[in-house]
Amino acid sequence: MKHLLSILFAIPLLLLVACNSARTISGEVNFISSPEPGTVLLSAGGYGPTKPQAISNAEANAFSTLIFKGIPGSQQQLPMLPDETASRKKHSAYFDQFFKGGYKPFMMLSESQSSYAAGRKGRKNISQRVKINVDALRREFENRGITRKFGL
Repeated sequence: MKHLLSILFAIPLLLLVACNSARTISGEVNFISSPEPGTVLLSAGGYGPTKPQAISNAEANAFSTLIFKGIPGSQQQLPMLPDETASRKKHSAYFDQFFKGGYKPFMMLSESQSSYAAGRKGRKNISQRVKINVDALRREFENRGITRKFGL
């Protein structure tokens, strides 16, 4: 009886662990430089079953880290939007569209730094250099009412 209860408890737990979101957000984003004022060049890791999906994931990771976490060592050390949960909830439609490719007008460069290959835990990944126009992104958020205008 004890073993049966253990098995019945373990099965749902294993199913929850096995579920994997299609959108992987990783902490693999690092500052490279600020080539021009108002821009930031980052190295970002991305995962996906195909190379284009891994590249898109790396680009989205770079933007997500910049917007919600900040980039240590850069002039963007603080997040652009301080409360990720509240921002994603209040502006969910905008961010759903943004992270599905709506970030591309603010991306000045995206080039591969590594080949698309199996990495840790056998998951295929790629490393991208991503250059972001931070000033334009900030103006977009201000115009959409996602953040207040600077100084107001």
